Amino acid sequence: MRNTLDVPKYEPQGRDGSYLWAKKDQEKREKELRTKFEQKLKAAKETLKSRPVSITETKGNLYLQFTTKKQYDGSMGEAMRSKYSVAQYLGVSKCADSPEAVNSALEVALQVAKELESGTFTWDNYACWIKGELPEHLKQQLAKTKTCKELIEEFEAHFRATHDYSSEEAAHKSERGYKSRFNPIFNRLPQDKPLTEEMIKNILGGYKPGSRSYETRLSDIKAFTTYHSLNIDVNKFKSKAKVESRVGRELSDEEIVQGWKSIKYYQARNGKKAKRQDLYAWMYGMMAVYGLRNHEVLNIKNLTQPFKVPNENIILPAFNDPSNKGKAIYTYGKTGERTQPMPHPYEWIELFELEKVPELPTFENGKQKDFFLAYFTAYCRGEKRKRIPRKIDFVPYDLRHSYAMRGRRDNMNPLDMKDYMGHSLEMQEKTYNKGIKTSSLIESAQRYQQQIQQKPELSEVEKLRLRVEELTLENQELKKQIRLLLEKLSSR
Repeated sequence: MRNTLDVPKYEPQGRDGSYLWAKKDQEKREKELRTKFEQKLKAAKETLKSRPVSITETKGNLYLQFTTKKQYDGSMGEAMRSKYSVAQYLGVSKCADSPEAVNSALEVALQVAKELESGTFTWDNYACWIKGELPEHLKQQLAKTKTCKELIEEFEAHFRATHDYSSEEAAHKSERGYKSRFNPIFNRLPQDKPLTEEMIKNILGGYKPGSRSYETRLSDIKAFTTYHSLNIDVNKFKSKAKVESRVGRELSDEEIVQGWKSIKYYQARNGKKAKRQDLYAWMYGMMAVYGLRNHEVLNIKNLTQPFKVPNENIILPAFNDPSNKGKAIYTYGKTGERTQPMPHPYEWIELFELEKVPELPTFENGKQKDFFLAYFTAYCRGEKRKRIPRKIDFVPYDLRHSYAMRGRRDNMNPLDMKDYMGHSLEMQEKTYNKGIKTSSLIESAQRYQQQIQQKPELSEVEKLRLRVEELTLENQELKKQIRLLLEKLSSR
């Protein structure tokens, strides 16, 4: 099929080869074509005069007009009348003002008129004219005939329209998320064939059933098939094996301090320090003291200068300013912006020399930032392939887990802790407090008992406040138990 029903390209040749003569010759030809077009259009309108379909022309494009009570989903309802593009139905970019275009439009008009007169008209054959979202049966019908390539292109356009691409950094994060989630699926699909259950089965065959990667990939496939309303039951591939989330390692205070020293004072064989060794030690210390994610360390707003908190009449002093006695910081990360006013333990700020803020790197794009953070982890943990010696035997992200567990051990309010760390209370209980050591729980209980013995008699208001906190925690625990029970019932 041609890409356009346009006037054939014509190169004018004047009698004397001059530009003016050639231009006049072209104008004359275009006028003749326009006259033929108008004559042909008039004849087509005469042909359709007694039929329920008419042809109109707007800016060189041809449209059909008709009225029908048939609704998009196949039911009967109120009469609908509108203009429908012939070019859109033919799958071309433009149905131009030429006699050939009128012939094509008349053919479509007679086809629609015949269906309307016989009562067999449905929108199934004219889905391109449906305004708004397609009915489910048409989505499935079209999806079955589309190749994987076409499905992927539509889904990618939908993803870009529904995710943040407002800035270079946001676009990088969205694009990175798209590639990590969907490229492992799309790269294994045959581009010239419709999607089938067998193809999905082959993709999932590369993962261990019950593993987190298997369940993640299955979830992404389900998002893809659900968007296209494909009649494929993805749930049948769900594994009955229980997926265990990674439990963060609970580090002792001694391990954390020793880890900082190993990074700060490490010396290579030549006796020289690495270029950014002090920066890596500082980042390590900030993650340990504030429970930050690695990228949030680089996003602190008040490191060396005061910062006004958005929508609040509060100005936080610079982190390294002596007037900032509580050492509160303001940062942002994957869960948004937040104030983190709780360094814990406070004395580590001096021990880890955190007020000596090093020069932070600048990045031209998000890709450079990701590379730097990946190298920071590799530098601390060590990587044999890159010949980077090991300084610590845990990943820096475990410092964040340990901060959460340390807060629980020291009886910090979980409602406050979730705000300090920038996540939900459910995440606090489900992920960060999972796997806490028995020794830590015993130590926490002992400290709590000591605090009770030392506390004066509470007022009625304080007692009620504490009771509300206890009930809140109890409610969260009950929800957790109900969720686990439902998971067990669904796996049977």
